Amino acid sequence: MIALVSAMPMLIQFGAAESFQTRPGAQASDYALGLIWAALLGVSILIWPVRRAMKMPLLAAWLFRVFIAMFASLAYFQHYSIDAYLYFATRNVSGSLWQIGSGNGTRNLTMLCELLRRFSPDSFHAMNLNFAMLGLLGIYLFYQASEAFLGFSNVWIFSLLAFEPSLTFWTSSIGKEAAIF
Repeated sequence: MIALVSAMPMLIQFGAAESFQTRPGAQASDYALGLIWAALLGVSILIWPVRRAMKMPLLAAWLFRVFIAMFASLAYFQHYSIDAYLYFATRNVSGSLWQIGSGNGTRNLTMLCELLRRFSPDSFHAMNLNFAMLGLLGIYLFYQASEAFLGFSNVWIFSLLAFEPSLTFWTSSIGKEAAIF
């Protein structure tokens, strides 16, 4: 724990350097808010209404998603002009949630970002983590459905889904993948 706390300034410096497109001049504070939000969302798993046996696998899956969202995907974000920046930049839209509907793809995601912004820090990285959590919830619900279908419980099925690289990467950032999963 002491090593993690002492490494925090280096982590924030790394994240700020890799996040040049998020908020010019405020990359370090945006990244730091994201790390704090990741910890809070992780702690929330401990009070979820799930079987005790699933809490540690869910927490491990969350830590993997945090690694993807806060470290591994940064190089991808930096290299490509991704839609996540657009969704985050237009999150302060006016309108009603009743405007969400079929044929309004970009508008739907910006409205979802606006809704999530009301309950979380106003940070690109925190928003990424909100979507990462939506993706994890989707995986968990899919696992629950597989349990009902198969008639037995096996944490390895959850692990197979939760640690599948492509599924984790694409549902761990602001975008439609996490929202529809």
